[in-house]
Parts: sequence; C-alpha cells; structure tokens
Amino acid sequence: MCGAFITDPLSESIALMPGEASGVDFAKSPVTKGGDSHPFSHAAPMTYDPENIFAKILKGEIPCHKVYEDEQTLAFMDIMPRSMGHVLVIPKAPARNLLDIAADDLAVLITRVQKVALGVKEALGADGITLQQFSESAGGQEVFHIHFHILPRWDGVKMLSHPAPKADMAVLAEQAAKIRAKFA
Repeated sequence: MCGAFITDPLSESIALMPGEASGVDFAKSPVTKGGDSHPFSHAAPMTYDPENIFAKILKGEIPCHKVYEDEQTLAFMDIMPRSMGHVLVIPKAPARNLLDIAADDLAVLITRVQKVALGVKEALGADGITLQQFSESAGGQEVFHIHFHILPRWDGVKMLSHPAPKADMAVLAEQAAKIRAKFA
C-alpha cells in the first residue's frame, strides 16, 4: 500500500496512509494567502523580469563562458561553482521558472539539459551528475529565469556549500573549452 508524505508548514513532516486526514488546518496555514480558495495558491502573480542577470547574458550585456548554444538554449559556466565544471542551462524564451514555462519550451530545455550533462560528464571524467532546479524564493530560486544546474560529481568528493566562492575566470575558461569540445 502506498502512502503519501506531506509537509505541515506549521510543524514537521507527516507520513500518511491512503484515506488518512492530515490534521493540518490549511485555513490557518501561512501558505493560505488573503482569502485564496486553495491553500497552495500564490499571493501575487509570478512575473518575468526581462532585466534579470540571465536575460542580460542572453542579450550579450554580461559576458559568460559558453559551453553550448543553439537557437533555443544556452549553457554556460556558473561563476560560483559548487563543483568543478558546474554549468547552468537556460532557455532563450523568457520564463521565470518551472511553474510558468511553456510545455514546449520545457520539453526542448530538458533535452538540452540531458545533452549538456552528458557532455560535461564525459569532458571532465565525472562519475555522476547532480541536477538541480529551484522555483520561486521559497524553493531556493535566486535568479528568476528558469535554469538547471548541472553539477559534475566524483565518488568521495563533496559539493561546496552555497554560496560557493567566485571562481578563477581562467579556470572556468579552461573547463568551458573542454566541455565545448564535446559539442564540436
């Protein structure tokens, strides 16, 4: 029998079996905002800021170490890498995060994420990949243009904590060149 696992925003996580009530009074929950009919609805509509740092990278206003680019996506080195070869993949279409991106754009994006992850893993000889995507502030998102983090991983090597220190740009350029070569 499968159970559900929910998080009670007022206390701790609760494990439930099918048919069990959660005991959470969503009317008193901090996630219920200003009379919204659903306890998980947004307090304010999500909007895309065309001046976010990734939009500026796409417009060429801010430089980056590109590793892959096509008509719909861009992948580049994270300047505060949590692991060697930490890459970000973004769509060129404006989208705040996973919650508002068009399904067709997301389908293209995730295929490019996979392509770049395979290239990163091979280029750097990683043992595995950690993939991360954060949506909205409460979910850990800091730049409000949807992006996936590709973090190469090696057995026995821990990731740096966030925020990681700013990387040496020459080192990033060298890593980017190795990764780009996989797509040439």
